[in-house]
Amino acid sequence: MHISRLFHGLFTSGDRTDKTESSTSDAPRATPELPPQALAKAHRHGPAPRGHLSRHQLVQAAHAPATVQIADQEEQLRRLAARPDAHCFDGELREIRARIEQARAMGMSTNDGWPRAQILLFGAQTWMARLAAEIKQVDALPGGWRALVNDHRALSPATRAIVERRAFRAARLMCAERCEPREAMVMARRAQTLIENGCPETSALMSERVRRALMRRHPEGIVTPLTRMLRMDGPAVYSDAMAVLRVMTRLPAQMAAQLADAGVTIVPAPGRLANVRPEELGNEASQGCAGFYVGNRKQLLVVTRHQKGSKAPRLLTHVSPLHEAAHAYEHLVGKHTHSDREFQAAREHDLASGHIRPGRDDNFRDVHAELDSHPKAETFAESLAHYLLGDRRWPALHAYWDKQFRGAASGDPSSRA
Repeated sequence: MHISRLFHGLFTSGDRTDKTESSTSDAPRATPELPPQALAKAHRHGPAPRGHLSRHQLVQAAHAPATVQIADQEEQLRRLAARPDAHCFDGELREIRARIEQARAMGMSTNDGWPRAQILLFGAQTWMARLAAEIKQVDALPGGWRALVNDHRALSPATRAIVERRAFRAARLMCAERCEPREAMVMARRAQTLIENGCPETSALMSERVRRALMRRHPEGIVTPLTRMLRMDGPAVYSDAMAVLRVMTRLPAQMAAQLADAGVTIVPAPGRLANVRPEELGNEASQGCAGFYVGNRKQLLVVTRHQKGSKAPRLLTHVSPLHEAAHAYEHLVGKHTHSDREFQAAREHDLASGHIRPGRDDNFRDVHAELDSHPKAETFAESLAHYLLGDRRWPALHAYWDKQFRGAASGDPSSRA
């Protein structure tokens, strides 16, 4: 579902109060500061009823633990930056530091900022923990990462730094993937290319790890554009990325390449969308959504769920990542759109034949009263996802897509887009 439609006009009553309270004409009344004991109790047991704590005091309760988290994470960053080889991962340190500063700014910007800031801080901690764990593994290698570097004393300082960064990344990939040094160095070079093309360093090595796994079963033509688009945000880990991209290998290779060239990014969202977009915290309309395409950011968000007793997360539905990719394709590429006469004729045929059913398919028949969704655009995205999954519930639309992407449903990389 296109996010511009989903969130159009959706504000909670609390949000409206925030905007009023922040104006100079109606400033909030001063409320007493909570003592530290009350702040600690509120943090342990959750917000007290509003009759006991004011809104201002509730914000303080979120502010206290967030401030502690920021101080702790900044200390962790200082320790990592003090290492003699910190220049090998300084890009990741900058990205983590920027996320902490973003959390600090978010906390101070609105009345509900600190709970949202804690989500950003959880993401920063995930990145930092992953980096620290991989550094520990590298340090345990015989000779450490320097064992992968030949005598490079004759090189200029700038070139020497590039060589050392590549060796350090290769050592991290060796530890994570249990692969040979030669393969790790090739992966490290590709990761460097991703970084040079704008991929954050906190995502580049993960993209290479996912690429290595997907290449065992899928052609390079689809794997390369998908891993170019992958971005690790919030608490997402390797298994989240694999869960999302495995399903997205069903996209036609040319379509995936077009999305990558257009600057689309794929962001796994563990648990809920707010874990990678904290500004949506408290937005009830987003809580049960399996994915979004955020048009103004060119982001394709897909929710994953981790279940007890299962090592691998699952998607809420396999349709979701393909549906959102179809929205991105229509929005950015535009070769096929929901305005095409042939598409509209196929949709009308399935409607008239009763294949787009009342009840089950209401979102694809009529405008959603709350979300202001566009039924034709939603049918466009959903029917393409169904086609790629081999679902023939809408036969006329399946035939339409088969004509456009013949062979795509069977994974033919030469299918046209």
